[in-house]
Amino acid sequence: MNAKDLSILLLLSLIWGASFLFMRMVVPEIGMVETVFFRLFFGVVALTMALLWQRKAWVFHGRLLPVMLLGITNSAIPFFCYGWAAHVLPSGYLAIFNALTPLMSTLIGYLAFKEALSLRSLGGILLGLSGVFILVQAGPVQFDHAALIGMLCCVLATICYGLSGFLIQRLNAACKRDTGETIDSGLFAVASLGGATIMALPILLIQIATTGLIMPQQTSHWIALLGLGFACTGVAYLFYFMLIARIGPMRTTLVALLIPCFGVVLGALILHETLSLAHLIGGALIGFALTLVLKLGQTAPAPAAKETA
Repeated sequence: MNAKDLSILLLLSLIWGASFLFMRMVVPEIGMVETVFFRLFFGVVALTMALLWQRKAWVFHGRLLPVMLLGITNSAIPFFCYGWAAHVLPSGYLAIFNALTPLMSTLIGYLAFKEALSLRSLGGILLGLSGVFILVQAGPVQFDHAALIGMLCCVLATICYGLSGFLIQRLNAACKRDTGETIDSGLFAVASLGGATIMALPILLIQIATTGLIMPQQTSHWIALLGLGFACTGVAYLFYFMLIARIGPMRTTLVALLIPCFGVVLGALILHETLSLAHLIGGALIGFALTLVLKLGQTAPAPAAKETA
């Protein structure tokens, strides 16, 4: 991984670490459905403006529909999952659970895509799960039915993210094989988010018909919602798809190793969330698990490079 890729990875970690803070601020104020829809909508607006400014050619090589459908697993379902969890879990918990993404990616790669699973990776997965167990049992959040549902939602979101990384890589590889080119990362991001927005629209309309439309009443909540959409979705997804194309899905999930650092600290500083020894021990175990699964420091080619070769 070169310096440019590492810089993008660090910036993406900071942006997504802030996203859990923003969700924790906005969801209790306006609700899950409104938060998810406007996050997606503002993300599409931000990316569309960027692509128009760059005068990109909107070429999808006949794969617009599959890219839009990927938005369901890569954006819509995870956003709704984290939106639900934000009702009952602190932002630091959301960020730490998100660190399971590389572990889920490793399992999915082995079970569904015939990726190798070494004893080292298996040990890392078990170690990561033990970190989550410590956080659940000894953390400051009371473990009850609502907290359990929120935690399961976080796990489902990481499964979706892990699956999506492989699907994105393979779709681009097929496009490269058939046309000699891959889909531009910005186009991939805006089409994916567009598909997720279309999926979320009927849910929003049902919500409006049932309880009406709730929007933020305070300036700070508007800032959080706009930041969640424009920065944490629009800009972040542009970086995300760029990294998958450059270094592959497995190494891109390294971002999950850094997100908890930003998420927990921001939650404590801004929302005054309680920090405990369970945060340190559970987070450290998950972090060490990721170093085992992702084999940090090795220079082996990323999965995307192997497939291209």
